Amino acid sequence: MSCSDSCLFLSQDTTTELLKEVSQQEIDCTSSILFDVNYSSYTLEDTAPFEEYKQVLLEPAGHLELLPEPTYPIFQPRLLNDPLINDEYSGPYEFEVAIVPDQKSPWIYSPLLNKVFLELGKQFPVTFKTRTFPQEALFIRVTPKYSGSQHSIDAVVRCIQHDYHADPSNKDIPAEVRAHVIRCANRQVSYLGNKDQQERLSLVLPLIKPEVGADSVFEFFQFVCTSTCPTPGINRRSLELIFTLENVNGSVVGRKSVNVKICACPKRDQIKDEAKYKNNKNGPPVPRGKKRKAACQPANPGKVLPASDNDTKVYPITINVVGKQTQLKVLSYIEDALAHDLLNHQGEPSEGLYQKVLDDTKAEKNRALNPHH
Repeated sequence: MSCSDSCLFLSQDTTTELLKEVSQQEIDCTSSILFDVNYSSYTLEDTAPFEEYKQVLLEPAGHLELLPEPTYPIFQPRLLNDPLINDEYSGPYEFEVAIVPDQKSPWIYSPLLNKVFLELGKQFPVTFKTRTFPQEALFIRVTPKYSGSQHSIDAVVRCIQHDYHADPSNKDIPAEVRAHVIRCANRQVSYLGNKDQQERLSLVLPLIKPEVGADSVFEFFQFVCTSTCPTPGINRRSLELIFTLENVNGSVVGRKSVNVKICACPKRDQIKDEAKYKNNKNGPPVPRGKKRKAACQPANPGKVLPASDNDTKVYPITINVVGKQTQLKVLSYIEDALAHDLLNHQGEPSEGLYQKVLDDTKAEKNRALNPHH
């Protein structure tokens, strides 16, 4: 069968009128889609247009034309104020943050203390909720902060040992991310702040729309330093996380906070901290007895042997101490000193030697923490 037998040919005027009708129908049925932007598709730095919203229309003359491709607003990070505000603020969207208790997980949340206790490197979920999903693009910023007034303006960074590039937690991690004590599993997260410039470190991720039938979303976070890591790490200072809901200009439209402790035994530390809180709340602290005055130090404590960077001989140490806590403190001090040495000899032929000795010390410390393993 030839084309002339099966095809219907239209005049130029008829074709032009049909194209006008089709074009108008395309505009009517797609106009509601063009501006229904799905914020879950946002990334913080990618300004590429959304291909799925590209609409092709036919002009009366028969030429192809692309409608303007919508782009999403780019998050503009703001400089964090010092001291960083942690006042609760639900804001116009009634912003809520929750950590659901789960006794079978490696993290425990204490409603009494508004505090989460968790193990190093273990992921824990945080739930985010707003009264209605905002029409504007919003972002969640997570900022760790020391809650004690004397350290409130200090940036929270990792200890030297965990910040070292060869630490297992830093595999395939960019150098600018290693200094952050908290990480997020969301692939659209951005890490802000420069440790070398003494800036506060924070991470930012887009607030995504809840799934159908849900009224909240959750994100997974993990800490990569413990509360007892030596300076410049947390070093037993009280720590809190501040969650701020921000628009594209960095203006805060919601704020919540939660206290944090990263430890080896979350349940034990929860019981201990709650008992301490109740004791202080119900009455004066229990007397601990008089403290012995420190003995005066001699005017001349003696000569200090000069350190030599060229001495790579390994010296064994065998000492006896009283008490498990003292043993762990001694091992932690040695571990910290070796981490400093490793950092100072990074890239040198002796780096491998320092790494091996540090690994041996870590293994000894782990055996002290878990004697039955």
